[in-house]
Amino acid sequence: MADAIQRGITSPQLQRATGKYSPTSGFTFDQEWRGLDPDQMQALAYQYSAAGCEYELTVQYGMATLRTTDSRGNVTIDTWQIAIDLTLISTFKNPRNVANILPVDLAVMAFAEEQGLNLTNAAAQLNDDPSWKALYSPGDVVVAPTSDTALRLWERVTVFKEDSTFYDFYSVRHETNVNNRYPYNIADFNKNCLYTPAQFASEVRSSSFWIFPMPQAFINVLNSNTPPDGPPTGFKNNGFYLWSYLKGGSARGTAANNRITIVTEYKQALWSTDEYQII
Repeated sequence: MADAIQRGITSPQLQRATGKYSPTSGFTFDQEWRGLDPDQMQALAYQYSAAGCEYELTVQYGMATLRTTDSRGNVTIDTWQIAIDLTLISTFKNPRNVANILPVDLAVMAFAEEQGLNLTNAAAQLNDDPSWKALYSPGDVVVAPTSDTALRLWERVTVFKEDSTFYDFYSVRHETNVNNRYPYNIADFNKNCLYTPAQFASEVRSSSFWIFPMPQAFINVLNSNTPPDGPPTGFKNNGFYLWSYLKGGSARGTAANNRITIVTEYKQALWSTDEYQII
């Protein structure tokens, strides 16, 4: 019986290529190769597997068929989270106390608490210091607080030992899972720098940087936070604090199929513009 006649080319030939995109799973590319030499087709299959692609190799009736699935562009996931750290701060920096008590009264009480003095003696010592007097009460003497609000605070500090208060410290955490073929990411830029609220919104809401940008609802939540007051008039640091977002460096790790997971955090606070650069 004569051997079967084979017609075709021994080397792999691309027969079909299909690209598919899904807004939830990203890009997928499928290809189909055919050739008469199973060894050459197997060598091609090894190249795909080394690149992290799925393949199926079939040899039937003298014909080798290779089907590949390249899902390396799949599932660029952007997840956003607003985290809240309940932080203890000095009661003299509590925004409610700052808003309701005169700066000079807060200064007297903070100094008295630090030095272990009563309010009268603390005011007298500050009154003898020309620099403090110029800061808080130009042209007048520094006196002990007399308002009910200030005295209630002083009672809480000295009698009930409530010298600190809880304060919400907001941070934004972004996690993405990206293809390792990309040489850089927006997370690599402006690290340890300050973003104004407008600059922050422009970055996290950009569809050029993220497949799934931060929802506007998150921006609304962050914008609802009331900025605390900075140092009072008279201090050299007055005007050198900015209600802003400090962008930190990004942790990285490899994920499934050798993709890269990147985690970035932005922390919302009143930051010193002497200590950090504004972008």
